[in-house]
Amino acid sequence: MRISTDFHDDDVVLNLAGDIDSRGADGLAVELDRAEHSCPGRVVLDLGGVDMITSAGLGTIIMSYKRLTAKGRTLELRNLQPNVRQVFLMTGLDKLLNLGTQPSGAQADKQTDAQQTKDATAGAQAMRNARRFLGQLLENLDIEPGQAERAVGDIFALCPTLPDHALLNANSARVRETLADLNLPARLAESLKNRPAEMHSRIEPYAVGMDSLLQVRCGNGRLGETFAGEIARVQLIDTVDRNETTLPFMLYDGLAIPLGDKSFDMTLLNCVLNRCDQPSDVLAEVIRVTRKRIVVIESIHLNETQRQFNMFFDWLFNEVLSQAGPGAHNFRKHDDWRWFFRDAGLAVRANVDMGLDQATCPEYHWMYVLDVPER
Repeated sequence: MRISTDFHDDDVVLNLAGDIDSRGADGLAVELDRAEHSCPGRVVLDLGGVDMITSAGLGTIIMSYKRLTAKGRTLELRNLQPNVRQVFLMTGLDKLLNLGTQPSGAQADKQTDAQQTKDATAGAQAMRNARRFLGQLLENLDIEPGQAERAVGDIFALCPTLPDHALLNANSARVRETLADLNLPARLAESLKNRPAEMHSRIEPYAVGMDSLLQVRCGNGRLGETFAGEIARVQLIDTVDRNETTLPFMLYDGLAIPLGDKSFDMTLLNCVLNRCDQPSDVLAEVIRVTRKRIVVIESIHLNETQRQFNMFFDWLFNEVLSQAGPGAHNFRKHDDWRWFFRDAGLAVRANVDMGLDQATCPEYHWMYVLDVPER
């Protein structure tokens, strides 16, 4: 990441270009510290050249905000790209940080949000964020604007609050009917057609030397299929049969895996544990059948607003559109998952901040590479 500095009277402006990932966050922390001590006025971050920000970058910015606020000073962000602004909105940090000028056409929404969120709860904030992003999602999927606006209005009339998941479940069929004419499952599938290859590139370095792979809750099987040319034996299992590949597939009850101990070198779980009623038992079964390595990709949250936001979109995607049945919504923070795996006796070889890696699925993903100890 590149950072240049401009001074305007008592204010300092840091112009950022590149990705604010873990390495970029380290450099940003140094420059923010220097900026905080070099002028008495505002510290402004111009993010016009930033295409991606991870949790490390968010943490660095929040720490600077806290230090400046304690001194009665201001941290301001400006010129956020839409995908970067999305991270701040989704995590609820737009209510804490000054994000500067909104994109064209959204200033009225900002004023309305400011009034509505004055005494708002995390649930109410999550629903406002969900409403905004659902509208954006439909726009990204080329839904006609009037049709999209009506659909969003109908959905949130039926499901006005969170975390009332019972209300969401009770209205799943009606929401599905509301969305029927939009053909969302097909549109989403088309938008995600390159997703398996993208995920494969993230996982592949940790699959070197593995001769067998088990994918648990495999969905359509396309992710497992990307490994078929590299790994001699790939097995898919799920609680329902949505397999679109020619790979071996097996139904199971979601808990007891009908395979022998240490049957596979590597097991892959893609957004599985957060939907389990008994994640510890599910993981224990995975450990039982795995010889060497487990790769887990999970939707994580940074705060309560984002947790409830994740609940809404998990319900919409899995229970309404895919009709996969109710989920447990055991969303956890990054460190909570890491300790969960360590408590299960697994060694965390790597944990990878994947960020918001799907344009049409506003969930923040993290990948954990876990080594199974020899017993």
